[in-house]
Amino acid sequence: TPMFTDRLECFARSARGNVATFFGIVAVPAVLMVGAAIDYARQSSSVANLQAAVDAAALAHYFDQRH
Repeated sequence: TPMFTDRLECFARSARGNVATFFGIVAVPAVLMVGAAIDYARQSSSVANLQAAVDAAALAHYFDQRH
């Protein structure tokens, strides 16, 4: 398989298309990280809203018991 190794060496030395190759490799993890950040932000917002509702219910119950 000398022909294969010669072509592989030629490919490794080539500098053409480096930007496109780099972008193709980096794009997938970058999109996944952005998606994870959006999911985390939405989850944090939901937890805060749920906590506010629980706090309001606890306060309403407390004041209903007092009067």
